[in-house]
Amino acid sequence: MKSSNHDLQSIINQLSDLRCTAVELRFFDIITKNTLLKNLKCFDKSTVRTINILLKYSSWTSIENIDKILTTNKRLSRIVIHNSPEKLFQNHNSQILLFTKEEITNAFCCGNISPYYFQSNIDFFKEAISSNTCLDKKLCIDTRGYLKNCPAMENSFGHTSTTKLKDCIKNEYFQKLWYIKKDDIEICKNCEFRYICPDCRAFTISNDLYSKPKKCSYDPYTNLWN
Repeated sequence: MKSSNHDLQSIINQLSDLRCTAVELRFFDIITKNTLLKNLKCFDKSTVRTINILLKYSSWTSIENIDKILTTNKRLSRIVIHNSPEKLFQNHNSQILLFTKEEITNAFCCGNISPYYFQSNIDFFKEAISSNTCLDKKLCIDTRGYLKNCPAMENSFGHTSTTKLKDCIKNEYFQKLWYIKKDDIEICKNCEFRYICPDCRAFTISNDLYSKPKKCSYDPYTNLWN
């Protein structure tokens, strides 16, 4: 979301009122190091304990600079540098640093389903049985400030300038998407990977809320990835 630090602080305060513990900040365009550090500073007195960052590669996003940011910001769980000339993966005491050549230009560059994104752990498995593995308890703010289940979705539930976050999440339809699990989704419900596979409701093969993710090429009836 494009905003001043004052706007960001207001949003973070609302997230703390909701006892939010995890956030992801996405930057599709190049930002300065100082801008990133100012944004991170806003979380100092918040309830947020886990922060994931998506950054566009630039002159200052060297391994050395990012390492220093990770070391001095223990809330940071993962930093992904997109549009990088080289690929790199590092794990710093459970803090992940990933450089990828993929160019992520907007919120529509998501929803991919592949074994690369599978998660084989008990927490993910338990969530997959009862809830949507992408949207469960998630609130997103797009680049224009609209409140959504996912920034790639058209439907919004207000704007940060006029709607409180707590009012948005009380909306019955907003919460409905939290509980669309793999066992409810056509084709996915017959897939052997359904409890370790992430979901996507933004891009589906039809307008039906319960249709298969559009960016999944796996056929559970033939056991083939196309």
